[in-house]
Amino acid sequence: MKNPTLLVVAVEQMPRRLLTDVFSPEGIVVETCDAGQAALRRLEAGGIELVIADLAEGERLLASRRFGSSPEVLLVAACADREQAIATLQKGAGDFLSKPVQPDELRHRVLALLEKRRLAAENEALHAENGLLREGLELGALLDLEPLLARAVPWIQRELGATAGFAFVRDDEDFSLHAVTGMEQSQAQSWAPLLFSGLSSGPGPWHLDVEESQALQCAEPILAYPLYFQDQLRGGLVFVGAARFVERAELLFKQTALAFENAFRLRGARELMYTDDLTGLFNHRYLHLVLEQEIRRSGRYRLEFALVFIDLDHFKAINDTHGHLVGSAVLTEVGQVLRQCLRDTDLLFRYGGDEFTALLVETEEEGALVVAERMRATLEHHKFLAGDGVNARLTATFGVAVFPGDAEDRMELLLRADRAMYWGKKHRNVVCRAQDLKDA
Repeated sequence: MKNPTLLVVAVEQMPRRLLTDVFSPEGIVVETCDAGQAALRRLEAGGIELVIADLAEGERLLASRRFGSSPEVLLVAACADREQAIATLQKGAGDFLSKPVQPDELRHRVLALLEKRRLAAENEALHAENGLLREGLELGALLDLEPLLARAVPWIQRELGATAGFAFVRDDEDFSLHAVTGMEQSQAQSWAPLLFSGLSSGPGPWHLDVEESQALQCAEPILAYPLYFQDQLRGGLVFVGAARFVERAELLFKQTALAFENAFRLRGARELMYTDDLTGLFNHRYLHLVLEQEIRRSGRYRLEFALVFIDLDHFKAINDTHGHLVGSAVLTEVGQVLRQCLRDTDLLFRYGGDEFTALLVETEEEGALVVAERMRATLEHHKFLAGDGVNARLTATFGVAVFPGDAEDRMELLLRADRAMYWGKKHRNVVCRAQDLKDA
């Protein structure tokens, strides 16, 4: 630890030799300075732990506060100015001495203020360290990728002093971006595969200096930190213009990497739990989960959404004619055909057997009927397993219910859509509304 520096600003009756004799044994460096702008310039340069100034100059320095390090200020005042000196303590001065200054008292007051400053710095560092540990523990406890990366990126960016940052995750050949800050989404998207390739070439973080980062059309250094799952690189944390790489950031990096692996493992388990083995669509368990979430969201923002029940007509004839293996392949192709009729934001489920369900977000009844009719017509005109020479034909019956117009909770909405579909089974290959049952 460097020796503390004491700045004496034009205090009468305090010769430099006296100061040197008093503070040199304590390892304190003594500097002297004229009052006014000279004192401010020296303070702005930094590195001063304590200032000794007479009352008038001390008040001016405290009023300006143009120096960022906020050193302790010890005032020297005449006995007649004692009340004014006490009032100045409320403005930020650390202590005051009455003239004439006694060396022993001066030494005691200076050492006490320096100790106070040291303890305050230690307390601040400890508080920051505790905050960092809390953040690290919080990151380690997150088991979903999106909230994990949404918190990790800004926290690490803060510790690095970086100007921009983002996270990316690779799924098959696609790269998804998370928490892009300080840069364009398109720029981050173009960097992700290049940085992934660079991280693949060796273990540990990849540092690009200013010259190397020019290949990415960036004028600042870049730091990329790898994220693994089961010893395979699956993503990365990227920061631009990092002013420093400190141990505090390293702790957050490690906690994020650990949580990333746990989140990836849980995501795989959830996919098994909520995905239909045959079609790859979401299953009925996930439908119930998503319905609860969508009801809360729609209720909060006063939105509508629609639920469409889909039941294939005479599907048993496919199994009886072509066998169950062909029937299973047809079900998979049904899922693909229906998926193509929906928006990216909509969700498709295999409810069970030859039943499917579609959740159309932010969709009113009129829009839901248009989508359902599109699915119905597409199925009717599609030749299934045409590449295998089967050319099977299928139709389906559709039931549409809308939240909150037709139902106000999950089970009622499911029931309304299901009943509308079965009402349509009297004719088959039709689209029926839940409202049709009410009108009937």
